[in-house]
Amino acid sequence: MNAICAHTNLDCADGGVNDVLAQCLGLENVRKIPSPNAGTMLLRAGELREELSPKQFAELVSQCLCCHVRYCDGGRSIKRVALCGGAGGEFFSDALAFGCEALVSGDVAHHEFLGATACGVTLVAAGHFETENPVVKTIFEYLEKTVTDVDFFVISQQSPTNFI
Repeated sequence: MNAICAHTNLDCADGGVNDVLAQCLGLENVRKIPSPNAGTMLLRAGELREELSPKQFAELVSQCLCCHVRYCDGGRSIKRVALCGGAGGEFFSDALAFGCEALVSGDVAHHEFLGATACGVTLVAAGHFETENPVVKTIFEYLEKTVTDVDFFVISQQSPTNFI
């Protein structure tokens, strides 16, 4: 039995976690964000087709990822969005420096929501699992298409968290 396991390298990779997350959200003109705080080209930024209010944007994220979200309202319309699947709430200042009005990540701490609100950035926490899991289907489809003499299986997973 062989297993494919990837973490931060898949977040940074072309076609990886953050690129697939951008596709899920329908972002256009997606680019890598140079981030002194991340130390790599981890983050992505893209543009929505139309401006949305912070609440509308949070609803879009919830709908696209089929999950509950938490968000803080940055107080301005959203057109440019930064992404960091998994744990990346601390990168709201990088998003702001790149001209983004919002950042979507998985895990966001209380003080990160406070900092983002103070800076005028809408910060959306969609869940660690929920922001990373969409790439699994992409990897599976790529492997099935390119390696035809091997059978691939995805072990079904779900988030370990529950909501009441």
